[in-house]
Amino acid sequence: MIGFYSTRVLEAVRAGNDDEARQNHEKAAPFAAEMDRLEGKPWRELTAALPPLLLARLEANLAELDADAVEATKALATALAVPPASLEPAWSKAVALPKAGDPLADTAVAMVLARTPRGSRAGLAAMRNEVTRAEYAAFASATGRPAARCRNRLTPISIKKRTWDDPGFNQSGNHPVLCVSYDDAQAYAQWLSRRSGKDYRLPTLAEWRPLADYRGSGNACQDGRIGCAGVEGTVNAAQGPLSPIGLAGTRGNAREWVSDCTRGCQRRLAAGVGWRDGPNRANPTQSNDFDAGTGFDDIGFRLVRSVPAGELGKR
Repeated sequence: MIGFYSTRVLEAVRAGNDDEARQNHEKAAPFAAEMDRLEGKPWRELTAALPPLLLARLEANLAELDADAVEATKALATALAVPPASLEPAWSKAVALPKAGDPLADTAVAMVLARTPRGSRAGLAAMRNEVTRAEYAAFASATGRPAARCRNRLTPISIKKRTWDDPGFNQSGNHPVLCVSYDDAQAYAQWLSRRSGKDYRLPTLAEWRPLADYRGSGNACQDGRIGCAGVEGTVNAAQGPLSPIGLAGTRGNAREWVSDCTRGCQRRLAAGVGWRDGPNRANPTQSNDFDAGTGFDDIGFRLVRSVPAGELGKR
């Protein structure tokens, strides 16, 4: 009976069926204990075969930087009474896996890891702050890109002329750039990609929404730069409460362009909340569509890029 269950345990481990491996191990252990056969041949063979099987699996999990798989393998090892010492050094290496919120080195801008790689799926890094006026000014100077027409998105007609370097209120170079169209944001991403050798892009709405999570008091006026006190304009792009992974500006200051589109992609979505949004419009996951070639005085952007597991393995 012990031999039967031991064989089933090994087959389940090799097949990746963790629940079945646990169940058969639980059935085998009482028989072995009751019959005083813990030192018997079938049990010895099982306890000798499990460590190399689980060590190979744990090393494969680490090679893919798959934190979820690592935790599953360690949990299975514990359930099967495999000593951690028999899985070294992989067991100890698991604590050094990259995690969301880790800063990335050797990038053109300050980026943090927003989503870790999982198997063949790449991770995702996001700019810590929205693109600033100073950063956009460097792009505009280098490329000669003309300023897009800009308007107040809450009024049908804008008489006051606005541009990214004069949005109608005072800004410094470390404020988020506004009055840039979706097309401008795309052009900036392409320029930065050429300069850095990394593939920067606007996030999709599905990628952006998890970034909008934040730590705060629940008071929309206190936690974000939104239109609560009737004061126009933005603040430093790094100011305000940070999200759990360390992103600034996800709760106010500027709405942000994302890559999703409507109406044959003549209109693009901008997500989140900006300084023109009052408390009744402070839902950080909201999105609306706008003309792709027009800038608005409360819409900016931040970029993301994919992060393959191999890049994190070289940190």
